[in-house]
Amino acid sequence: MTTTLRFQLETQCNLVAGDDDEIVGYLGWIRTTEAIAEAWVDNRGPLTAAVENASAVAVTVLVTSNPKYILPLIRRAKVLHPDLPVYWKRQFAGGKQPTKRSVRKRLG
Repeated sequence: MTTTLRFQLETQCNLVAGDDDEIVGYLGWIRTTEAIAEAWVDNRGPLTAAVENASAVAVTVLVTSNPKYILPLIRRAKVLHPDLPVYWKRQFAGGKQPTKRSVRKRLG
């Protein structure tokens, strides 16, 4: 996780939500290609960054202290990447199993 967060900070691929001088959420992503992202969502390959020719965004970290911060983070991310499709997988802390469904969302 440290490597992921460091990469997101270095490439400025993240958002931090604050409320009342407290950090309440974090959203991090990588720029990649649609082919790589689709393979990752379908569990057919690893997720890797595309240094050049990025055609998609893959959200890899979304953490909040309260679910009410999720939509504002996602909306802001949409503003930053209005023409790119966004991919993500839903996973939960505490051992809860993720749903088998993956979601592909187009920004904009």
